[in-house]
Amino acid sequence: MISGKQALDDLDEEIRDHIERETQDNLARGLSPEAARQAARRKFGNVTLAKEHARAVWVPVWLDQLRQDVGYGVRGLRRNRGFAAVAVITIALGIGANTAIFSLIDALMLRWLPVRNPQDLVQVWMYIPESKGHPGGSFSYAIVRALADQHEIFAGVAGYSGYSFVAGSGETLGKVQGALVTGGYYDALGLIPAMGRLLTPRDG
Repeated sequence: MISGKQALDDLDEEIRDHIERETQDNLARGLSPEAARQAARRKFGNVTLAKEHARAVWVPVWLDQLRQDVGYGVRGLRRNRGFAAVAVITIALGIGANTAIFSLIDALMLRWLPVRNPQDLVQVWMYIPESKGHPGGSFSYAIVRALADQHEIFAGVAGYSGYSFVAGSGETLGKVQGALVTGGYYDALGLIPAMGRLLTPRDG
C-alpha cells in the first residue's frame, strides 16, 4: 500500500518529467531554453493547485491536516519540555476530576438503587412552614406505623434516622455513621440477606 507521502513524491516526479518533456519539445521547435521552460509551465498550469487536487483525491484533507497539526504540536512540545509536562499533568488532572465527579453523580443520581422496584421508591418529609420550604421535622414511630397501614397508598413503609454508633474494641474503638430503622425497613426495600436474616416488621 502506497503512503500519502510516497504518492505525493511520485506526483512531483511525474510533474517534473512532464514539464521536462514539454520543454524538450519546445526546444526542438526553436525556442530558447528559458522560453521553452516557461511555455511548458504555462501549458501544464498551476503546479501547486494540481498537487492540492491530487492530495484531496488520495488523502482526505481533514486527515492530512490533522496529521500536520499533530506533528506540529509534537515538535512544539519537544522544544519546550517544561510546558509539555505541565500541559500533560493539567489534562490528566482534568480528566481524572471529571471522571470522579461523573462516577459520584452516576452512583447518587443517575443509577437506580439496587432494591426492588427502585422507580417506585419515594421519600416522605414533613413540611414545616417555618422551615421556608426546606424539609424538616421527624415523623414519630406512631406516625410511621399509621402510614404503613395505608395499603391503598403505600406498598410498604419504613422509617429511619441517622445515628452515630460506637463500634469496635480496644484500640479500634471508634464512631461509625449508621441509622436507626424500623422493622419493616429491609422488607420495604425488598432486600434479601446473603446469610442469616434481616429485620422484619415483627422486630419493630
